[in-house]
Amino acid sequence: MNKLSIDELLNKGFSLACFILGERADAIRTVEEALNRLEVTMAAQGKRLYYKPASSWTGQDRADRYRNKVLFSELHLLQRLIYITSETYEKQREAGAAGEEEMLISFIKHLVRITTRRNSFYVTLGLSRLLYSYTTAETMEVYNAVIQDPERVKDDYYYRSRKGVLMQELKKRFGSLIEVARGPRGEERFRASEHQGRFAKLVAESLSFFTPWYTPCLVPAGVNPIMDGIAGLSSRGQQEEDKIEVDRIHAVLHPDCYERLVKSLSFDSPEQRLEVPHFFLSSNGDNGEGTSGSDRRHPANLDEDELSDIKSRLDDQSARRKRAFAGGLLRVVVDGTERACLNLAHTSSARFTLEDEAELIEIRAPGHDGELLLASHLLSGREADGKDAAAKASITLEGGQKLTITVAQRADEDGAVVDVAYRETNPLRAATLYARRLVSGGEEPGRTTWTRARVPALALGLALLALCALGIWQVLKNNKSAPSQAPNVTDKRQEEKKNVVDVPVVEDKNKAPQVAQSPASNSMPLIKDEQRQGEGTPPTPRAPERTTPAVAGTNDARRNEQPRQQKREAVANVPDSNDTRAVGQPEQSAPEFDARRSPSNTLPAVPLSEVRKIYVELSGDDAAESVRAKLLESLSASGRFTSAASKDEADALLKVSVKSVDGTKVSASAQLINARGETIWPATAGGKFSGSIEIVAGGIIKELLDEARAR
Repeated sequence: MNKLSIDELLNKGFSLACFILGERADAIRTVEEALNRLEVTMAAQGKRLYYKPASSWTGQDRADRYRNKVLFSELHLLQRLIYITSETYEKQREAGAAGEEEMLISFIKHLVRITTRRNSFYVTLGLSRLLYSYTTAETMEVYNAVIQDPERVKDDYYYRSRKGVLMQELKKRFGSLIEVARGPRGEERFRASEHQGRFAKLVAESLSFFTPWYTPCLVPAGVNPIMDGIAGLSSRGQQEEDKIEVDRIHAVLHPDCYERLVKSLSFDSPEQRLEVPHFFLSSNGDNGEGTSGSDRRHPANLDEDELSDIKSRLDDQSARRKRAFAGGLLRVVVDGTERACLNLAHTSSARFTLEDEAELIEIRAPGHDGELLLASHLLSGREADGKDAAAKASITLEGGQKLTITVAQRADEDGAVVDVAYRETNPLRAATLYARRLVSGGEEPGRTTWTRARVPALALGLALLALCALGIWQVLKNNKSAPSQAPNVTDKRQEEKKNVVDVPVVEDKNKAPQVAQSPASNSMPLIKDEQRQGEGTPPTPRAPERTTPAVAGTNDARRNEQPRQQKREAVANVPDSNDTRAVGQPEQSAPEFDARRSPSNTLPAVPLSEVRKIYVELSGDDAAESVRAKLLESLSASGRFTSAASKDEADALLKVSVKSVDGTKVSASAQLINARGETIWPATAGGKFSGSIEIVAGGIIKELLDEARAR
């Protein structure tokens, strides 16, 4: 983004949208809507959007030691938002007289959209198995060449199961326009067109447009990628893994790079294996050039008037967000469908469930000039084992309203639980909202405006004046008691001004230190922790302990014990498995991506190499107690770990979920959690075991010991 002007960015997005839609007017609206979403999405996620590679379905690959996330740049994020935004106009066209070429562009775009939001594995699988007819074994070889690490190649069953997931998502999108057929050996595939040759050029053009912008071609010609390797696609540590994963996606999507890959493996060329689906259309359409005759491949750049109009409307949206005070309803929309509604006269939070394929969460507010987009949150692909950490994203709007979205994957079910929270950071607006809730407390939640309250205007005005006076008195009191803190307000305002640019690129700021707190509330624990942190109440000074020379030697031991005790207390505060406040992974704290701050964890936590006392907590069916007994035996026999009688005295918490299989066997998943609620073992997505109770318990402790010794 920093290397492109706003005009260059708009033209780049317009060119992509015009290729997808073939209509200039629709393309302009698409790029404008996508850039408006980009403003609030970038701020909400701190310029970060993640791919999350899935681990083996068996749980046996203890996950590679890489971060397994891809950091999208602003350009690539805009590409993804254009894919999402254009779908509305595509469906309108499909309801009319869409042609085969238009349908094929939409099909390839959607395939790229649902695979790139996950990782390079899905991109390789989607293209090789659903756009081309390479076998599962051949696809595994292609991915082996792309990932440059044999240990990260999945088993063939996993390829087949993930192919089924992608087919379901494509079938859901295109419905009766495509048809599933069974091959000679019962394999499900989309019914193929009888005229593959006529689409080869269009497929190559489409993939070129959908390749991540400004990424290099790293696949050399005439080199065996398995034997000789491809240096540019090999992992070189966590710091570079994000960029390398995007380059791997380029290697599969870019038609020239992909052709060099398959030829180096001695496979047929992509053109020979092309297998585009047959589209069941009511007519032949217009051959994909658009009803107004626009040239989708080489459209004229946006002129000065068009650029000015787009930027003016984007500025208007930003100004409306600055003025906005949503005193009525907030709509939470997921992929165009309303999923929750916040009536701010009664509540500041809402909770709902989310399907795995959900992609975009938006928060909107009604207004006299039409609905206003306040925040957007893009979702990445769900881990296959359902163990994604909870993700928390927040944004503070131009007017000071803070919106927070927390997504927690369910541990034992598909989908996720989403919590949405609203908070006013401006004291006057916060007081006004509080007064509105007081006067409307008896009204039904379904009403949409706060002016309905049957309270005299004079009484409401007096209440607001009293609240304002109380706020001013409190500010003056604080200024007298802590004058040295006054410059911070100016610094903060200056920092806010620095963040206002054409397209926000929000820099992370360090948050104030957090203090570990016991989860005493039954709803929105993450939001409450954040609110407690923002209250700014100084800790009450503690009286110094008296010591005598006779016990001076024990004071050093006491001071050394305090950090460890603090860690154990934090372990004791980890929520139980049945706690519904953070469904999916209650034991993990949510990593927060704030528009103005970044997390700064100051609570000490024992690393895995120093863990000695472990508290074992099991959940599941009747076999859980037997597994617990064997785990305690294995801990005692390990020579390194001992079992803690309670969470209070533990260095870490071992959470194990157990399920009986075939009567004599069990399957289990295990995690070791430190004082901060962070998973310190397994390193990424392992921790799954199956077999007899003895094998499962012994395997958990053995892997835990191996990891601890390795560190």
